[in-house]
Order: sequence, then structure tokens, then C-alpha cells
Amino acid sequence: MLPTPLAYLKARVPDDDPVVPLELDAGDSPLLKPLAGDLLVAYVIDRGDRFDLLQGRDLGRFGPTVDELHARAVAGLAQMSSGRITLRQAGPVQALFLDGNFEASLILLDDLWDDALTEYYQSAPVVAVPSRDILAFSEVSSAAGIQELRALIERVWPTGDHLLSRTLYVRRQSTWAPFTQ
Repeated sequence: MLPTPLAYLKARVPDDDPVVPLELDAGDSPLLKPLAGDLLVAYVIDRGDRFDLLQGRDLGRFGPTVDELHARAVAGLAQMSSGRITLRQAGPVQALFLDGNFEASLILLDDLWDDALTEYYQSAPVVAVPSRDILAFSEVSSAAGIQELRALIERVWPTGDHLLSRTLYVRRQSTWAPFTQ
């Protein structure tokens, strides 16, 4: 029986990154799907003590296309996190907690944002995912919430582990996009 793949948020390497990229053939390259802005979705297998990143050579085992793998891995993330997510509020900001590895990846769970969390925002959520273990959000119209999300990113960024993005993201019509206000 195949292990369940999990969707896992990763950062896109910036174009101005000074490190020379390693050239990999398609079989050795990680399977990645663009999400929004500088965020990508990768796919992992949880081995308990490590995560194995799925590569091109794994695609046939987990789905004939990246889109089918994506659907399976998002469903795997939903199943893994079911009943385990906690929400805490700090002023105008809410934060989701899971296991220290997949908090940011919760951005991928449409049912969470389109149904379960709608009582916490009026029109649209704005989300900060500065590292893999942090997901905080606020209502798009809350200036205090937006300010706190930006301050959170600045607190995390200098020393954070598994950094993802300094960008805020807004969800409109079930799609994430960089928040530019």
C-alpha cells in the first residue's frame, strides 16, 4: 500500500538568489505546483522522523499528473489535520496551530477557508505565512490586523527556520493572491 502524500508549502527561490541552481533531470527534480506569489506546493511523505520530497520519478506511483497528485496530497493534508487544528486569537489576528511543520500548508485547505473559518472574517482573510510553522490571519478591512501580520513577519524573518514568504496573501473567490495594499 502506498503512503499518503501530503501537500507542503515551499518558497520559490528568488530570481536574484546568488546561489547557482543545481541542474537536475526531470526524474530527480522535486514535483512543484505554483500557488501564488512566491509560494509553491511541494509533496512529501511523512516518514515519522523526516519528510521525503516527491520527485519526478515518483509521479507515476502517486498520480498520472501533478494536478491529480495535488488533489490526493491536499486530501491527505486535510485528513492528517482533521480534528487537530487549534485556533488562537490575539487582538485582531487569529493563528492556526497544528504540529509545527504544516501550519503554513493549511492555506491549501479550501474547506477551512471557505467554510470553517468564515466566522473570523467579514469579506476576505489576509494571511501571513512567514515560516512553515506559522499561519496567522486577519480580516482584509482590519488595518490593525494587517499591521500586526506585517509586524509578525518582521519578528520571524531574521531568525526564523524554514522561512517561506514576507508577502501577505488575500483569498478572494477561493483563490490566494499577494495582498498589495
